[in-house]
Amino acid sequence: MMTQIEAVAKERVRVTDALLNKLCKLDDFVTDVCYVMNDYPKLLGKYKVAIRHSNIGVWPSLEILEDELENFGHKIPDSTKKLGQFFYIHGDFSAGCRWATREEIIQLANDAEELLKALYRYVSEKHAEETQLLSRLEKVVQALQ
Repeated sequence: MMTQIEAVAKERVRVTDALLNKLCKLDDFVTDVCYVMNDYPKLLGKYKVAIRHSNIGVWPSLEILEDELENFGHKIPDSTKKLGQFFYIHGDFSAGCRWATREEIIQLANDAEELLKALYRYVSEKHAEETQLLSRLEKVVQALQ
């Protein structure tokens, strides 16, 4: 009986670790897109790519916001052992942060598709704005020639 319970518990941890692995990849992708754009929007009102500073450097990552007014939120952990724990970025005592809780991770997993759609819409809007600006710039350059 005990081995069956242990097997179920291990299965749940393995699935959760696999989910965290996928969400960390989502974090890397969203962060990379925002870094290339040099813009860090709030997405769906509860997620944001934030840049945290420490005495060693910076750590940009997707963060889960508790409310829309926050600039910083909770980081996506890479292990179930870190869920909900407080930590210091790069070991810097002036750069405290908290890992997301199990509930926040489940919510992010449920919102992942909508989050990517929101990021796509945001990038598309920015691309359209840049295209318009380039068109205007070409006209100005032509007028100066």
